[in-house]
Amino acid sequence: MKIKKTPTRKLPPVPAELQRLIDVVANAETTQLGDLLQPWKEWKYPRGDLFHWIPVLNKLDSALEKVCSDYGLAESSCNVQASEFSPDDKAMVAEILRFSRFLLENCTNRNIYNSVEHVNNLLKTTCVDIVLLALRLLHRLAQRMQRPSRSNLFVRHAHVGTIAQSWNNKETGQLPFVELCKEDFKPTAEMKRLQYHFFRVVKPDQDALGSKQPDMKAPIPAEKQRGKKEGAVHVHAANAVDDERSEREIYEGLVAKYNVPDDAKFELFHRVRIAHRLRLVEERRKLVMCRLLAIAIYCISEDETSLQNLMVREPNLTGRVCQLIQPHAGISQDVQTVAVFVLDTFARHRSDLGDVLTALNASANHGPILYILRHTAAGLADSSVEYSVEFLEALYGLINFLVSTVGGGNMLISAGIVPVIVSFLSTPSDTYYKITAKLIVVLDSLLYSFPNAVTAFTNANGIHELVRRVEVDVDVCIASVEEEEHAAENRGAMDTGDGQQTKDPPIERVSVLKSMFRLILHMMQVSGTADRMRNLVESSFPKSLYKIISHPRVFGNTIYGSSIYIMASIVHNEPTSLSILQESHLPQKFMEIVCKDIPNNHDVLQAIPNAFGPSV
Repeated sequence: MKIKKTPTRKLPPVPAELQRLIDVVANAETTQLGDLLQPWKEWKYPRGDLFHWIPVLNKLDSALEKVCSDYGLAESSCNVQASEFSPDDKAMVAEILRFSRFLLENCTNRNIYNSVEHVNNLLKTTCVDIVLLALRLLHRLAQRMQRPSRSNLFVRHAHVGTIAQSWNNKETGQLPFVELCKEDFKPTAEMKRLQYHFFRVVKPDQDALGSKQPDMKAPIPAEKQRGKKEGAVHVHAANAVDDERSEREIYEGLVAKYNVPDDAKFELFHRVRIAHRLRLVEERRKLVMCRLLAIAIYCISEDETSLQNLMVREPNLTGRVCQLIQPHAGISQDVQTVAVFVLDTFARHRSDLGDVLTALNASANHGPILYILRHTAAGLADSSVEYSVEFLEALYGLINFLVSTVGGGNMLISAGIVPVIVSFLSTPSDTYYKITAKLIVVLDSLLYSFPNAVTAFTNANGIHELVRRVEVDVDVCIASVEEEEHAAENRGAMDTGDGQQTKDPPIERVSVLKSMFRLILHMMQVSGTADRMRNLVESSFPKSLYKIISHPRVFGNTIYGSSIYIMASIVHNEPTSLSILQESHLPQKFMEIVCKDIPNNHDVLQAIPNAFGPSV
């Protein structure tokens, strides 16, 4: 459905490159959408607003609506896709789903997204790749929605619940996910057997009311008895794995043989698809990912009781999922990423938090979480990165929630997570700035909530690494802007006409700086940690503050305001440090900049009075 909402406030300007993309996509032909969206896989801009993208989202909604209508997916019944996607349509739908998720990950106001109906319909497709992309998008939406509105999005169709169910038989359903993802997996004879049960209800209009009475003595064929009799029906196929027919042929044969009603067709097709692809390694892995994503969506959108019912049917589900991220399991990162999503979902249910912590061995230094973080930090040091950004962001989401709980935070601190996070500060890399900024947020939460984390941070030489990282990022940001100014001056276009620089500093480094300044400010304000920050004025940190205050437009109002706050906190906590700051000309530079211009920004306006005296 088209988005009809309008913003209630004035939106910030969109970068010129993104505005060009919005204009081009909104006016493009439907057949061109795949090629236009395919190059956009990296977000290099500040967080956007989804209201800017309403023309694009409406265009993509129309394209999805047409595809669902052309291939019989728009019907409300549980019938599967009427015909296979053409190569062009499949590529276009795949790019639309991927790009929609890309926008949701990098924009605010995600609740205005209004194409969930079409995404739900795409779950009925016969293409596993499209099902996987649709589930990824639904999972991202489920993560961002509040509980009262979740049921309106996902309980409307039973498709997510069907994909989340255990596989065809007990032996396959209880098999570890690790075994299913291995290349040498061999299905047994029991696994090859397709079994499905449904209950047929015969409606009154099916009894030929009003027609002449049937001949009671005439025999009724077995096929008609099977198709008309009300009650439980057992669908059986002896060997669906090695059947040379296609999935659709097997499915259509079973539908005709057992007269399967519409409301049971999708579940039957999904079981046929599982059984038929059990021998194919990549297809089997995709189906495992589909089931894991469906479990995560189901547990987010349903209440605590529904999750307990799932755990009753599969009591070892948490342990089986956790096996996928074990260090030496040999599982691909895309499968591990989905497994972390599931563990994150389980952990957010209070009754299952203990099971997740136990399965992850969170209190041990050799557990999977710390092993992955250490391995990533070591890979950054020698430029041999082995983990994808998506996987590390999923892991961050899990860690960030665990440290917000008392038990999880204490376990991870005792396991040694603080020194591991500090090691990320000493290995700057352009690839992992976003995850580094998020890990600093985790470190801030640990230092603020757990006193024993402060000791671990100090013992790991955390303050020195923090100061050094601030110095490096500040110098790089200033050099980047000055280089662009020099290049623009040579072109005769140093100014854009509005008084702003032609180029902003690297947004990733600015994000890391914001996280580090927030951490330093919290440590200076919390009792027990302020004393450990006394030596801060004897380091290179005052010089970094001087550079930031000298270039307020380079770093933005948030970092500029934080710098003023930190300068004032240093003086108010230790008045004797004023002379040291004066030697570095920091107070003098602050007065010079303030006298020239005061930005109309809340953070700066609130910080400036604090620089002249402590707030009461």
